Amino acid sequence: MAADDRRRAILEVVVPLLIEKGSAVTTAEMAAAGGIAEGTIFRVFPDKSAVILEAVKAAMDPTPVADAISAISRSAPMRAQLAEAARVLRDYFNRLMALGEPLRSVSAPSGARQRDVGRLIKTSSAVISTALTALFERHRAALRVPPSAAVAAFRGFMFATSHPLLPPGERLAVEDAVSILLDGIAKP
Repeated sequence: MAADDRRRAILEVVVPLLIEKGSAVTTAEMAAAGGIAEGTIFRVFPDKSAVILEAVKAAMDPTPVADAISAISRSAPMRAQLAEAARVLRDYFNRLMALGEPLRSVSAPSGARQRDVGRLIKTSSAVISTALTALFERHRAALRVPPSAAVAAFRGFMFATSHPLLPPGERLAVEDAVSILLDGIAKP
């Protein structure tokens, strides 16, 4: 297997392990999940911290999110399109939130790690905003606000109503959140 393919395969199995076990996951568990020898990990990555950091970076890739948003059926009603986009965003957000603890455990210098992750967040955010803007652009005539403002309201509201630190009773179901949001941004 080519080095890039091996690296990608390792990261694909490590992300779910990090979500499940956090930074307590061992390189032996990573290797077992990937069906490889533990030494293979260390031929690809210098240490466990590097594996964790690269897995978090891979999980932050916005391409699958943007692709899923772009693939939402144009023939569905606006409410259904936004509900699907909300589910995609929440899944992505929840995955990233679950990776926060393992990321904090990485032993790289915190300033460098923060800058690196900060750049990834900005890049990911821009890609996702572009996909959402295209989605809202489909419904421009039905909006009270420009698509860019609708995107800002949508992202902020989805984030605020599904944050994992909220008590479960305060998190809104996707359909409820979309209905409330549409009351504010859609024309009557």
